Amino acid sequence: MIEYLLYIFVFLIPWQTRYIYNSITLNGDVFEYGKLSFYLSELILILLIICSVIYIQKVNASKRKVSKSTSIIFVFLLIVVITFLGAINQQLYFYGLIKLMEAIVLYFLLTKINIDSLKIRIAFIASMFIHSILGIYQFFSQSVWANKYLGIAEQISSQGGVSVLEGSFGRLLRAYGGFSHPNIFGGFLVIAILFLIGIFLIQKKKLILFYFTLSILFSALILTFSRSAFLALFLSLFILFIYSIFKKRNFKKFVSVLIILLLISSISFVLFNDFFRTRIQQQERLEIKSNIERVVLKNQALSLLDKNWFLGYGINNYILVVHKNIDNTLNTWDYQPVHNVYLLIFVELGILGFLSYAYLLIFSLYKAFSSNNLNKFILGLIILSIIIINFFDHYFWTYWSGLIITFLIIGLINRKSIDFKNDLM
Repeated sequence: MIEYLLYIFVFLIPWQTRYIYNSITLNGDVFEYGKLSFYLSELILILLIICSVIYIQKVNASKRKVSKSTSIIFVFLLIVVITFLGAINQQLYFYGLIKLMEAIVLYFLLTKINIDSLKIRIAFIASMFIHSILGIYQFFSQSVWANKYLGIAEQISSQGGVSVLEGSFGRLLRAYGGFSHPNIFGGFLVIAILFLIGIFLIQKKKLILFYFTLSILFSALILTFSRSAFLALFLSLFILFIYSIFKKRNFKKFVSVLIILLLISSISFVLFNDFFRTRIQQQERLEIKSNIERVVLKNQALSLLDKNWFLGYGINNYILVVHKNIDNTLNTWDYQPVHNVYLLIFVELGILGFLSYAYLLIFSLYKAFSSNNLNKFILGLIILSIIIINFFDHYFWTYWSGLIITFLIIGLINRKSIDFKNDLM
């Protein structure tokens, strides 16, 4: 029961189905980061936690030695608790704290219970495959239809606030999948693609299914036009290429993966040349506006650090702090977290929170890369991708799905068992 609840939970992580039970207002209007929500995946996680606690008590799994990663996480949690002293809104603070504690409990369970991590990867890939089909349809139909049960909001390219490419070709809607923004969709696709490549390098069957799935996932990634996701995947594949040469195993299989990706990329560059030029050159109106907004958000964060760099303003309180200390006259939709997780955590949790979070990611990366286990090396590439994307966006900290997938990967890295047969390179 624990095992299948976990697979269901992982499948549901990318889906934004939620019940909004309360909303905090800003200048009289509701803002996205003030919506207090209970996600469908959380319900499954709570059931999973209850069953796992019963199981752990029966087998005395909790008596194992505390790992270094677990110690770092508990120090990080303690720092988050202390930042209550600087929180403006206690309701938002406890909402963020509970979400973080749920992610930490998931990490703890992954290190204590026996699971098949191959099935975890398959569940996530299957979920993202559905998102990919949806995203490809959205791009070519140029429409995102609303569905409250799937957590999908309507997106129309002619409306402001919608993520589009703009140029001589008009306004082109980017692929959203079932996510709230194409960049989030792109980041999750990078994780799914790396999961899939890891399975392919280890398993020896179902090549046609692999190539088909890879083609769909990568095509959807291209249609998000997410530069941070492209950068993260490119660097991860480059490192994996060097790794396969150094280890002298699976090189031919990995080259076949690169050939597929290069073929799809070449076709895409021919078909969507104008669109890619717009994203790369960044000379069109919306691209310039986006860059200016990022600079403004960064300056807001730096200004807040000048006033309180040690204790921080409390988890999940960033928007209200900007409203109170920087500018209370902006439109509600102009209040956004700074597009840099490390700077955002620095503001919310102070220097100790920033250092402990950064150390947790770096230690997890080191642990994965220093292992002689291909499975864990792939997980290390995913952590590397998260580290890279964190410099350009905030969703791996501010969104439930982003936060939970981060601790899922850290938990898988810290599992002692090897889940794949013949997994050593």
